[in-house]
Amino acid sequence: MSRTGKQTNQARREARAIIKRCVGADEDDALVFCGNGATAGINVIICKLQIKQIVETVQRRNDCQQKELDEERKSEDINFCKQNRFGSFDCTLCRVIFASKNAFEVHSQTPIHKQRVEDFKKSLITY
Repeated sequence: MSRTGKQTNQARREARAIIKRCVGADEDDALVFCGNGATAGINVIICKLQIKQIVETVQRRNDCQQKELDEERKSEDINFCKQNRFGSFDCTLCRVIFASKNAFEVHSQTPIHKQRVEDFKKSLITY
């Protein structure tokens, strides 16, 4: 090795020791020199730790969960009770007319209506 090469290696070892001391690192910690700045070093760490792939996987999972939540909210927000122009109330899902809102509320608790609501919710979910 040339004298210049030895000096460069020694300067690098000294710089590494100084930086480790400044940031509180010990012999178990690694110090990565690369490129012309911190961005290059961060990019090396991201690549080695596969952070980009992990972030993409988590984002895809979150997107799927958000889509499911959105579908649930859509089906929960739908009101099947509509007042018609004559003042009575229609169940738009079951196509039944009620004289009062209270009668609709009673109807909405019946097994037939609940089953139709579930069927409607299932029809909204797309995969």
